[in-house]
Amino acid sequence: MNVTVLFYELQSLVRQKTGREIVLSAVDGRTVKVEAKVEGKVPLLGKIEKNIGMNVSVEQIEGNDVRLKYDGGIGTDMLVGALLTFLASDPEAAKMMEKTPGNGIVVHLDEIKEARKVLEVVELTDIVVQDNAVDIEGELK
Repeated sequence: MNVTVLFYELQSLVRQKTGREIVLSAVDGRTVKVEAKVEGKVPLLGKIEKNIGMNVSVEQIEGNDVRLKYDGGIGTDMLVGALLTFLASDPEAAKMMEKTPGNGIVVHLDEIKEARKVLEVVELTDIVVQDNAVDIEGELK
């Protein structure tokens, strides 16, 4: 069983849920580049905007947990930290993701209300990045 989720659908979902604009693009079959515009005020320079991007790779799938790895520097760590802080403000959402040592994140799919029912009948087997989409592959239990 395959489900294809187009990048523009994911971008719309993020915008709807967070109010933030992101841009997704394929790097390779395991990696997607995520970019977001960050604004800030700098003394003497005023308001500045900068696009910050990071590559996110699917490292491993273990049951209902997806292990991801991201690259980048200080800006990337700020984005990931902001995301985890945002999730921590909601007790249910806080259970969805956890930071692991280094640049790792574990997404607990069974903690996502919308995914639970699907995971009861489908076992996730792979996540493949295409040119403009992510293919989610699974087998019926």
